Amino acid sequence: MLYFLAADINFLARLLRAEVEAEGKLGMLHVGAVTVNRARVECSDF
Repeated sequence: MLYFLAADINFLARLLRAEVEAEGKLGMLHVGAVTVNRARVECSDF
């Protein structure tokens, strides 16, 4: 299991918002889910 610092989570949230804010809340949710899944996978393909 991965553990993240609060500063890491805050930074990721700010990055996601900056990237997909125009897509609305649902778009942010989808991009966030993909990002979290990629962070959890122990694979270098991404």
